[in-house]
Amino acid sequence: MRKESGKTEDAQSNAATSTVLEDDVATALALFKSEAQGIAIIDERGLIVRANPRLARIFGYESAELIGQSIEMLLPERLRGAHVSHRGDYVKSPRTRPMGIGLDLVGRRKDGKEFPVDVSLSPFQSADDRLVMAFVTEVFWDPI
Repeated sequence: MRKESGKTEDAQSNAATSTVLEDDVATALALFKSEAQGIAIIDERGLIVRANPRLARIFGYESAELIGQSIEMLLPERLRGAHVSHRGDYVKSPRTRPMGIGLDLVGRRKDGKEFPVDVSLSPFQSADDRLVMAFVTEVFWDPI
């Protein structure tokens, strides 16, 4: 009977753990989808593997249009080459940090219009890859 009791306790424990993990995943997904900041998850090659709805709205795309594209598509063409180099340096020594300290960062919408942004980076390890989460905030300013 003890073995049966142990099996029941193990099954209950596994079911409880599974429920907690499912809740965690559901919570993380809800946060990702509803976040007020744009979020891009980027692989080491600079390809967008996930984009939340806010990021898509900021840049004028549908989320699906961004998946598989280079993160540089969200930058003015004149900045893309330098960004590839900076991204390569970051991949060698990733750390959580704001991007472009002391610089005025600029994004480029689908329609070609440029606008100021703030970006913070946060690396993490997925089951398969090292990824970077880029948090993008559209900066609203009033030129005087």
